[in-house]
Amino acid sequence: MENCCMEQGDAVLSTPAWQFRMLHLAHRTATDALLDKYGVRDCGHPFILFLLEHCGSDGGFAMQKELSRRLRVSPASVTAALKALEKQGCIVREAGEQDMRRKRIRITDKGREIARRYVEVFTEVDEAMYSGFTDEELRSVSAYFGRITENLRALAAKEGAQC
Repeated sequence: MENCCMEQGDAVLSTPAWQFRMLHLAHRTATDALLDKYGVRDCGHPFILFLLEHCGSDGGFAMQKELSRRLRVSPASVTAALKALEKQGCIVREAGEQDMRRKRIRITDKGREIARRYVEVFTEVDEAMYSGFTDEELRSVSAYFGRITENLRALAAKEGAQC
């Protein structure tokens, strides 16, 4: 009986779904270890910093609503993340010239430095993750990820969520 359970367990552990979960866990563990190494593990939301630096005009966005839309997260989540980033000195909010109620969100030099460190971490993790893959294998992996993403977007759309 015990041998039968082990065989069934091995079958479950070898499924693509389970392998994906293990990949996600290994990726998160490696990323967290490097974030600790670079001293930025608890420095807020890296994608907000990336958007501010690379997609906003002059390192900023006029509205939190735009950040929320681009990140595909709720405005409340963006507000909480921005409060933390502001407290850490990674962003500033400046009153608009024409409407004092609208606050322009701008990345600071400290925020740029933290964003740079995040890029270093993600690059190092990516290089390790795909080490030893041929160009053809990388193209195949990318194609599989693309199909998986489309399948999940279709499921979310069917359920009324945006992805």
